[in-house]
Formats: sequence, structure tokens, C-alpha cells
Amino acid sequence: MDFSKRRCAECNHKGFTLTNVHGLWHRPWKDFPSVFITEDFNVWLCNHCQAEASAAGSGEKADAAIEKSLRNQTSQFLDIIKSRSALSYEEIAKRIGVSAPYLSNLKRQKKTPSFAIWNILKMCAKYPEMMKVVLDPEYDIEAANLLLRRA
Repeated sequence: MDFSKRRCAECNHKGFTLTNVHGLWHRPWKDFPSVFITEDFNVWLCNHCQAEASAAGSGEKADAAIEKSLRNQTSQFLDIIKSRSALSYEEIAKRIGVSAPYLSNLKRQKKTPSFAIWNILKMCAKYPEMMKVVLDPEYDIEAANLLLRRA
């Protein structure tokens, strides 16, 4: 459907442009408060207020792009964690509370993680100090006083 001559429901101006939002689009999805799209995906954006317009069937395409983005990001997080730690994927799985086959499916981009698992992996990949807290069974958070220390 061509939205280029339609009126925007938000601002009532005419004109939409089909825009690729790869790397630009953040949106809530299922239990994720915001998902960063890493796949090519086109949406109609109002030329005046940048509101989105949806065509029939675009919801399924958006879901597919979001899932692919999350799976790709999860696999990258696991690569980063593995490269920074001496742990096997089986050990990583045990320490974050998932089965080794499930983690293997995440690594191979066969499954989409829950927000909780995705967030743990993201935090461990992004912040090496979090990886130590989450993945090291010998680490004593109380002794390190991480929660009470003020910067």
C-alpha cells in the first residue's frame, strides 16, 4: 500500500516516506521495553511528525525483523562473554540458570531469549565487572561491597 498521499492520523498532514530503519528504530516488543533493530526494515514515516503508518501484514514483518535482531544480538553477547571468560558454554548456561541445549540454540540463533536472559547476557557482555558478579561462583558481592559503593 502506498502511503505517500495519505494523511497522518497524528498531525493530519499529507505525505509519508518509506524509510529503512536499520540501526535507527527502537520499539517495545513483547516483554522487551525497547528493541534495537539490526536488520533492514522499512516503515512509512510521516514527512511532518515522523509518526509510523502500518500497512496490512507489516506486523508480522516487524516481528520477524525484531526476532532476527534479538537472536543476532544474543549470539554476539555470547561471543563477547566467551572471549572474555575461560568458561565453556555449558558453564555459562549453568551460571545464568538455563540448560546447555537452550544456550546452544541461542548461540546458533534458533531461539529468541526472554527479556530476562537477554538482559543478563547484555549486561555481562557490556560490563566486564557484571560478568564477574554473574558468572563467577566464587565471587562474594557482599565482600566486594559493589551495591553499597558510591562513585
